[in-house]
Amino acid sequence: MKNFKNQLPMFLNLVHRFKKVTMFSLFFLWLGYLVSINHAAGQSFEMDALSSDLKQVNQDILLLNVKATSLQSIERIEGASKNLNLVKTNDIYYLTDHQGVVALR
Repeated sequence: MKNFKNQLPMFLNLVHRFKKVTMFSLFFLWLGYLVSINHAAGQSFEMDALSSDLKQVNQDILLLNVKATSLQSIERIEGASKNLNLVKTNDIYYLTDHQGVVALR
């Protein structure tokens, strides 16, 4: 028991001596933790922004593909009509029946 009583003041003296070093190291560990958490949160926000930009670009690509397809189809029809020597008509008349019948039975 005497040996323990003699070691306790030496231990407390040692703890008191390294108190500043311990506090500084704890502060820098906390600061590093805070910086890493802030960096991770920033990356999360950036990923969300990039994800929404990617969705918008994909929607734009789909709309442009639809527009390109419609433009290409008109060009294709005009090219085919020129190859077949078809003549454009100015006046178009539709034959309609009042009863809506298309073919006779």
